[in-house]
Amino acid sequence: MNKYPTDTAEELERRGRLERQKLGFRGDREVRTLVEGIAAWAGRKFDWASPVLDCHLADGSRLAAVRYPVAPRGTAVSIRKVPVMPRLPEMP
Repeated sequence: MNKYPTDTAEELERRGRLERQKLGFRGDREVRTLVEGIAAWAGRKFDWASPVLDCHLADGSRLAAVRYPVAPRGTAVSIRKVPVMPRLPEMP
């Protein structure tokens, strides 16, 4: 019997509050495969030998992820979005 839950728990932060939502991942393997693809795009590895990932995404956001053995309950992912800054008017 597995001592950790096998279903994925997704939490989103909106306006400073955590909301628990079901995002549609079928399990840890699907989340891990997604993060491995992002890591490959960023020129990094996310596997048993490199279980910690910290990289920039195309929009400037940062992705941090850990997997087993660092995260024994399963792959954990955090994406910190970069706020959109208003453009200042051009000075003459």
